Amino acid sequence: MAGLNRLWVRLWMLAGLSIVLSVSLLVGAFIALQVWLEHVARDRIPPEVSAELRRLEAAGETVGARYDLLYQQWIAPHSPINDYALLAVLVAVSVIIAGAVAFVVARRISRPISDVADAAGRIASGELDARADGIGASGETAELVTRFNAMAEEIEHYERERRVLTAGIAHELRTPLTVLKGRLHAVLDGVLPMERAEAKRLLRSADQLSHLVEDLRTLALADADALSLDMQVVDLHAIAGTVCSDLTLEAEGASATLALCGRPTLVSGDPHRVAQIVTNLVTNAIKHAPSSSVVRVTTEDIDGRGCVTVEDEGDGFAPDDVERMFMPFWRGQADREAQRPGSGMGLALAAILAKAQGGRVSAANRDGGGASFCLELPLAHVERRARDASAIVTLAPPSSEPSVGESQ
Repeated sequence: MAGLNRLWVRLWMLAGLSIVLSVSLLVGAFIALQVWLEHVARDRIPPEVSAELRRLEAAGETVGARYDLLYQQWIAPHSPINDYALLAVLVAVSVIIAGAVAFVVARRISRPISDVADAAGRIASGELDARADGIGASGETAELVTRFNAMAEEIEHYERERRVLTAGIAHELRTPLTVLKGRLHAVLDGVLPMERAEAKRLLRSADQLSHLVEDLRTLALADADALSLDMQVVDLHAIAGTVCSDLTLEAEGASATLALCGRPTLVSGDPHRVAQIVTNLVTNAIKHAPSSSVVRVTTEDIDGRGCVTVEDEGDGFAPDDVERMFMPFWRGQADREAQRPGSGMGLALAAILAKAQGGRVSAANRDGGGASFCLELPLAHVERRARDASAIVTLAPPSSEPSVGESQ
């Protein structure tokens, strides 16, 4: 709106300038014509009249009756232009010049705006890749074209995300539903006996569906800023220790070792959601960890933010994947080729839950190989008091979990 206001101000200034310029040029031309006509008239009058006029002008008597009489009798008849004619000519030429300037300016303004209107119509009809050319645009119209194209890019991006999300939901729901439906049919047909083991398999499929639906619900609520959070002062190190203990068996199944280090770091967050984020990050690292490697979980505070960093020793990820890896149901090429299990929801949930608590999740490749994911949350106000404690206590996992290392 401010840009359009500036545009109208410039148009009014341009119109006024064109009128002033045209009037100035016409006045100058009129004066020059009057001087030339008077010069021609003086050459045609009798010598004695011309000499008398020059004498009166030299004496400064140009406002007297004698000078007016001679001028009106001998000079004025040869100068046919009067005030009314001058006014008519000034008005006509001013209108012509102002109209020409307005036409040129209006064409320069209307063409980019017409391009924007045309592109908007094409987008409304479903051509989401339509863009405004903006040829000849400048100033505010160029800014309008740029912002419109940026908006169109966002619309196309959201539509791509919606399609990926829809396809992902359909795929992830279809797999457990197919298994559940097939085995239930087998039970009803008498092919499979309804034993306790079979009931457990069916329950696992139902649980898988339940977890996916709950993840989708959480994602939708967080995206709509409607997620209910129980914000408290939580210790990242304690939560990370609990998560590592809970995932020890999963890490052992992947022939990996979990190593926890750091110090108590108090942040503001929802304990359940923070634990969910850390669990997703550690689970993701275990999936990508090579055999006999270490997954390191570190808690610390950096620049006023509490951080949990999860590092693996895998192959890392492609640089182009950074912007997409936090999209729901997105999986990297390496994951698809290796057929690693997972719905592609873990990192997406981690990112959006962190954002809902005033934090963020970032990803980077490690110099020595592997990937590093970092959860950042605002430090709690009591962090300084924790630092002033006489001793720093690290929360070691239970002794029954030897695969979790603890270091200071």
